[in-house]
This record gives sequence, C-alpha cells and structure tokens, in this order.
Amino acid sequence: MNNTDFNDIHPNYPRHETLYNSFSSASRILGILALVSMIFSMIYGAMIFGGLAIILAVLSKGYHNSLKGPALAGMICGCIAVIIETLIIAVSIYAIIFIPEVRQQFNTQYQQIYEQFYGNEPVDNPFDNLFNNTDIPRVEGGDL
Repeated sequence: MNNTDFNDIHPNYPRHETLYNSFSSASRILGILALVSMIFSMIYGAMIFGGLAIILAVLSKGYHNSLKGPALAGMICGCIAVIIETLIIAVSIYAIIFIPEVRQQFNTQYQQIYEQFYGNEPVDNPFDNLFNNTDIPRVEGGDL
C-alpha cells in the first residue's frame, strides 16, 4: 500500500512526510559539519558537506513552497561554508600568484615538502611556465 492509498483511506491521520523530514534533518547536520570543517580549515570537507546540505535542503522541500526549520538552517549553514571557503581559496591563489613574499614562502614550503617526500630537490619551480608566459613579476631569490 503506498502513501496515497493510506491517506485516502484514513484522512484524519497526518500525511507521511518522513522522507522529507529525514532530508531536512540530514541537511541541518551536514550544514553544521560544513561550518565545523570550515573553522578547522578542512577545505574539501566544507565544500562537500556544504554542497550536500544545500542539495538535501532543496530536496526536503518536497511539494511545499517553503523550507522548514531544519532544512532552512542546513541551507544557510551550507551556503555560508561554501561561500567563505570559496573566498579563502580565491584569496590564497591570488596571494600566491601576485604577492612576491607569499610566493617566496610558498616556494620554500613546496621545496621542503618535495624533499621530505622524494629525498631530493625539485628540478624546477612549479610556477616557471606561468611566469615566463605572463607579465607577473618574478620573485628574486625564490626560485627553486
């Protein structure tokens, strides 16, 4: 027996919307996880949990015209986490490319990690091709 038959036979009982309630609860939980992982600088966690929170919040809407409390909370938390993490990634990329001191520090850390994993120095700078083909200023003394 499906829900439509049950609700037609027993009109006094409330409609079965447990699936949508589960989606809204999961959305709230994932939205909170997205904020927590954003606070602890887990970039991929914030993006994945935030994206899933947004999707589940939209799915929990069902046939209604508005989001209910938990789904709305999950949507807001997920959107905040995704937007802030996107801004952090964009600012980080901008800083590495356009600020020489940050690029110098990035190159030094890259060299240390490379030596730690592979036991020898990297052959070339990861940004050599980028800087040779653009007008971006090079860092003096920061080449690997």
